[in-house]
Amino acid sequence: MKEIEVLVELLEDKQSALKKLSKIGKAKLNQTHDIYYSHEHNHKLKPKGFSFPKECFRIRLKSKKAFLAYKVDNFDEKGTWIYSDEYETEVKDFNTTNKIIELLGFTKLIELENKKYTFETKEYEIVLEEVKELGLFLETELKNPENLDPKKVKIQINEFIKSLGLKTSKEINAGKPELMLKKKEPNMRTTQLECIVFRRKNDSYEFLILKRIPNKGGFWQPVCGGMEKEDKSLLDAAFRELEEEANIQKKDILNVLEDVHYFEINKHYLTGKPISTIKEYVLGFEVKPDTKVTIGKNISAEHDEIKWVTFKEALKLLKWKDNKKGFRKLNALIAATPLK
Repeated sequence: MKEIEVLVELLEDKQSALKKLSKIGKAKLNQTHDIYYSHEHNHKLKPKGFSFPKECFRIRLKSKKAFLAYKVDNFDEKGTWIYSDEYETEVKDFNTTNKIIELLGFTKLIELENKKYTFETKEYEIVLEEVKELGLFLETELKNPENLDPKKVKIQINEFIKSLGLKTSKEINAGKPELMLKKKEPNMRTTQLECIVFRRKNDSYEFLILKRIPNKGGFWQPVCGGMEKEDKSLLDAAFRELEEEANIQKKDILNVLEDVHYFEINKHYLTGKPISTIKEYVLGFEVKPDTKVTIGKNISAEHDEIKWVTFKEALKLLKWKDNKKGFRKLNALIAATPLK
């Protein structure tokens, strides 16, 4: 079943919002308990950093009934979530089903406890959600959207939300499970890294840069990422990121420079809001001249372009000051100690 909905954060207290929504009709109150699962051998169900998987497997307890669901998220060319295909079926027993799932090798990724106040019109289902540890949200879904254009539907839903007279945020392009993941593991990515990839070309060098999709800033950068649970060292994380983002294998790497640059980040790169300090390490990787690079195998689809450029071209295209500083330091190291 196609699911097209809009999620916003409520910026007023619950009682005030419920009073405004009561003009629609009487609310139906339900409490839900959701468990989302991951599996070490299924990359589609594994998060990358704070990015929730594009497919998810869930069990839900609602009004003493249990439901299994599998959802596949669909995104536009800019990486913005548009709609989900959801497959759900009722199961007899929540606890027994959960135990079977765990015995099959799945592990709990995120749990959500939610109090839902549901209102309905002929066209929409409107749910005020009080999510434990997250706060208040409004989720609005169009009924029976199967043959409609998802982008047009979302515009229609946003206009309907405005008509309700509620104080809300703009649409959140993330689900509640992803928001909880970010909250539950705040220190997972306090250590990040940049991998500046370069190769010989005649008597000079070329550098590899990637362009983030518009929804993630639309700027050029080197291969970047953060430490994950399975990484034993910064270098392990670098090898993993190089393969994930550019399909660069260990066998392609000729030389590694581990101490090129270091800096700290205290503001979110998109919103500019203060964040917990992130330590960022810059490493250099010389690869074989004939190394084949591609972004096509990156399941997270963070970038939409990749190319080799000269040092001067890189400085013109890079957005961030510390990215440029890392490139300058690496270029100086290369010039001072030519690599074999």
